[in-house]
Amino acid sequence: MTVDYDRLQQVLSNLISNAAKFSREGEFVEVKGVRRGDYARVSVVDSGSGIPKKFQERIFTPFSQADTAESRKKGGTGLGLNISKRLIEGMGGSIGFRSEEGKTTCWIEFQLADTEPQRIDDQPSNEPRRLSGLHLKDDHDFAEILHTGLENDVHLVNETTLAGAKRRLQERAFDIVIIDIGLREGNDLELIDAVPNPDKTKIVVLIAVDEKIDNAYVDLTIVKSRERRGETIAGIIGLLKSARDA
Repeated sequence: MTVDYDRLQQVLSNLISNAAKFSREGEFVEVKGVRRGDYARVSVVDSGSGIPKKFQERIFTPFSQADTAESRKKGGTGLGLNISKRLIEGMGGSIGFRSEEGKTTCWIEFQLADTEPQRIDDQPSNEPRRLSGLHLKDDHDFAEILHTGLENDVHLVNETTLAGAKRRLQERAFDIVIIDIGLREGNDLELIDAVPNPDKTKIVVLIAVDEKIDNAYVDLTIVKSRERRGETIAGIIGLLKSARDA
């Protein structure tokens, strides 16, 4: 079985983030990998209060969240596990969980490959080229929403830090870079200087309030307070279509 590195990383990031969110203060999140015959399993174990039994059958349903004081306090969109399930099963793997008082284990499993893995991005030349995107945003929930809305048009990778996004740009080229203004660490627009070919890369800037973005390489600026999420995604898709046709 072959898997896509970026999508697998997105799923593991979500599972670890959830485990850290719901673990008790001062406790650890355990991540472990084991081989089970011809399969490899990665498990993420938290030290939280467990998943209520009446909610367990809906845990992978979109926008579902357990109605507990803890979940209401932690917040979230209820999309993370649904997206993770679709990504894992889309790569031919499986995902599941087991929960008890004081511990929940979420796991993903894939059959071991006999040959050198091939990235999903390496598609046959007779198929339409799949666009790739980089999204800089430290809000995991909004990143999931944007990923879901664009998944049919672009393979979107999320980075939560400016340094991480710059590192991605050193490793590979992207068709579109989405900069979601609001990081705590400094000037998000510094990322534009790290884009290898900014004149050939579609650059989108998402801002919370209306302000002028003075950069010649920015192709689209979206004021999130003025647009519904669906309209924001539609605007980006329109830009993606022009990139695909270029």
